Amino acid sequence: YRTCMIELKGEGCREWENNNPDKSWLDFIEFFLVRLNAKPTRIDLTIDDYDGSIINLPWLKLKFDTENFITSFETKKYMLHGNEDSGWTIQFGNNKSIRELVIYEKNKEQAKKGISCNQDYWLRFEMRYRGDKAYDLAMNLLNMDKTKTLQEYAKERLYYMLDFKDENNITYNREHYNLNPTDVLWLEFLDNVEKTK
Repeated sequence: YRTCMIELKGEGCREWENNNPDKSWLDFIEFFLVRLNAKPTRIDLTIDDYDGSIINLPWLKLKFDTENFITSFETKKYMLHGNEDSGWTIQFGNNKSIRELVIYEKNKEQAKKGISCNQDYWLRFEMRYRGDKAYDLAMNLLNMDKTKTLQEYAKERLYYMLDFKDENNITYNREHYNLNPTDVLWLEFLDNVEKTK
């Protein structure tokens, strides 16, 4: 019988990592899914950029404004909210979606909560999976190629969700826009990973 729920947010995740230096997140997922037969209701994969040396928020906003991107979401519509002081957030999907992508200024979010993070720049790409998608993601992680790091896998997933196109090399119209080349800066940011479902 499923009798309880465990929720680990940022602080809980750091505590688990500190108390289990010889374990990985894959060990954690394997323990809960295989040994305890638990069911994940939500899993987040994140990529943090601490310097903005390759891409940055103005670059992203320009790509969105000029529609030089494709996405795996059914609709290309996204929400942009926030401001310069509290931080900007770009969001595909919502908190009821089975998949959601949120790009936001984590340092400003922390400052708004009164938490010092000692980061002048911190852009977070957060992929949220819920319900069956969370379970599928967990199983994919457990069956992942062992030569691949969790960070590489997260970048592959992000590349699948969001692909920015090179505005100087557009050949195909909207119907076949996915065939246009990916922007080299986006590829560099993603460490030239392969796009994966």
